[in-house]
Amino acid sequence: MSLWNGESNVFEDARDELGVAPVDYKFMAGVMAHARGLTALCNPTINSYRRLGAAMTSSGSTWSPRYISFGGNNRTHMLRIPEGGRFELRLADGSTNLYLAQAGILAAGLEGITEHLTTGDRIDENMFVRGSEFPALQTLPTTLIEALRCLEQDVLLIKTLGEQGAKTFLDFKYKECSDYHTEVTQWELQQYIHC
Repeated sequence: MSLWNGESNVFEDARDELGVAPVDYKFMAGVMAHARGLTALCNPTINSYRRLGAAMTSSGSTWSPRYISFGGNNRTHMLRIPEGGRFELRLADGSTNLYLAQAGILAAGLEGITEHLTTGDRIDENMFVRGSEFPALQTLPTTLIEALRCLEQDVLLIKTLGEQGAKTFLDFKYKECSDYHTEVTQWELQQYIHC
């Protein structure tokens, strides 16, 4: 993500070690502040949470975040700064409704700018290996139900979606969770009945 004013990338600042401007850090801080609620918008299916909770494979193919953290060119963080003038939000998966996710991300980032929020310290560690060494970091929701509850409590995101939009999204997703939990899976049959 980058933010442009005409021909100028306002997220870029060559004086910064990572090449990003103070306004970028504030925008990222807003995204971090609302990350738990944004998770529902960026990971809107039950299956999304298999990815977020997956362990790192030897190929590194999962690289999905667990912690609300940021680092340089490090794919184990929720926010990654691969080069100057932009950052990468690694939260969304392929089932994301881009309109809802972008609306939430923009609202969160703009609040970070207007409220002068701060990101905290950059972490240059592999969070799959060393994440537990940072107990002050919040973790992302591990289930769709948890993410929906976080979204419900996020006043900014609910306001951004609008009363009817938020109600429709939450009702639809809670029904999806309820329907999922009424199904008996093959795993349950094998685990408990030994077919």
